Amino acid sequence: MTMTPGHPLNTATKNTLEGRAGRLWAAILEPVARQLADWSYRRNSRRRLQAMDGHMLNDIGLSREDALTEGLKPFWRA
Repeated sequence: MTMTPGHPLNTATKNTLEGRAGRLWAAILEPVARQLADWSYRRNSRRRLQAMDGHMLNDIGLSREDALTEGLKPFWRA
């Protein structure tokens, strides 16, 4: 049996391969995207922490020194 390009079996095989490739890319890219989001959150949080005044820091139980120490950490360090 010869299958032509438009044959249903060729289409099913192509869709299956595309589905697998899509899942593979999702499995690779999802952790990368999650890591980038975490880094962005840390960077923004640390900038906001450094911008807080003494009263705000006191309300959350941090000293200016604590805020600066945390704020100066690179975004990739937890």
